[in-house]
Amino acid sequence: MIAYKNGDAGELPVGVTLYDSLSIDNEDSWIGSLDLGLGGAVVKDSKIYGELKDNMECYPYGYNCSCTSITGVSPLISYVDTEIIGFDDYTQGCGGSQFVVRLVSKAYEDEMPFFEMTNMLFTDLAFSAFAYFGLPKNAPSNTCGPF
Repeated sequence: MIAYKNGDAGELPVGVTLYDSLSIDNEDSWIGSLDLGLGGAVVKDSKIYGELKDNMECYPYGYNCSCTSITGVSPLISYVDTEIIGFDDYTQGCGGSQFVVRLVSKAYEDEMPFFEMTNMLFTDLAFSAFAYFGLPKNAPSNTCGPF
């Protein structure tokens, strides 16, 4: 499977394994958010790219040409023998952000979803572009029950 500049591309059903896939400059990883909450999907022997600086479609810098926030991996999915490439800064040339892992408080109020990454290779990765956890809500969640 090859995905380029997708927004929310959909979901993987439980038990599906993607082999030798390619994700390039995608907003919500190439498989989208896993709203099923079931997990069990696997991405293996694949490559995940952040911003492609050599791609001239949105340059020179400063032009907003489909400048979305790039996310490399989704929670509840296992990544095995996969290479993550080009997350060398958390800000893209067009002004958007890019992170390997992105969690926002809207989707994950009081719990952190499980991420499994085994035997990964990170090429051109800046520490600042690895993870974004969003801003906490101003009030406590009411889904936890009484304190």
